[in-house]
Amino acid sequence: MMKKYGILVVSIGTTCEDAEEKSIVALEKKILEKYPDRQVFHAYSSPIERRLLSSRGRQVPSVAEALRGMSAKKITHCMILPTYLVYGEEYEKLVEIVEEEKKNFIETVIAKPLIGDKKDMLYISHTLRELYKKQPHTAIVMMGHGTCQPGNVVYEELQNVCRELGYEDMYIGTVKSYPSIDVILQMLSDTGTKKVTLLPFLFLAGAHVRKDMIGENQNSWRRLLEQQGMEVTAVLKGLGEYEKIQALYCKHLQAIE
Repeated sequence: MMKKYGILVVSIGTTCEDAEEKSIVALEKKILEKYPDRQVFHAYSSPIERRLLSSRGRQVPSVAEALRGMSAKKITHCMILPTYLVYGEEYEKLVEIVEEEKKNFIETVIAKPLIGDKKDMLYISHTLRELYKKQPHTAIVMMGHGTCQPGNVVYEELQNVCRELGYEDMYIGTVKSYPSIDVILQMLSDTGTKKVTLLPFLFLAGAHVRKDMIGENQNSWRRLLEQQGMEVTAVLKGLGEYEKIQALYCKHLQAIE
């Protein structure tokens, strides 16, 4: 049988077209530049996002549906690139689905998440430092999602890496787990920070960013920081929009060839 390679990019998904274009589509274009001889497919793992898109007349396949579609197109070797940041619940679900569907391929291989090891942490920390230079009395606060899985420890480890590198003005918190915004607020209070550059530590700047990071509700990170007397500048740019982060995803893909 002739080998036919395909690449499946798996994201949680979004209904924000602008965020999708700047992150998911941009990454897929970058992958096509690296692998012009391979077909690139995509899937959304969130049933909620797929239902919302379906109600608007757009059908995006689940992971299982995408894999079956690739098999129907005679793909024999499937490389799977999740855009997830950590080894959390979504990654575990992906592994389970691929295990069920791998019988339809000669080979299926899953790349690690964006932050798979300390080398990735160092790379990401250096990249963010290059983009966001240290400023007087200013902190860089990054809002991640968080997970109840053991993989959540990555956020604390990344914070420690930033400290090791001397990036003491950089803070990483999560919406759903630890460190929470309350922990970050206490840290900032102890340092006398006056200004904050607020960034999404998420693959794309979708609903979480618009609601939890910069929303008008009293519990958004922007409002909570402002209530503490800090001047907040929000950057609405997901990690997937940065070329160097796209390059890291491509490097993870290269590692499973």
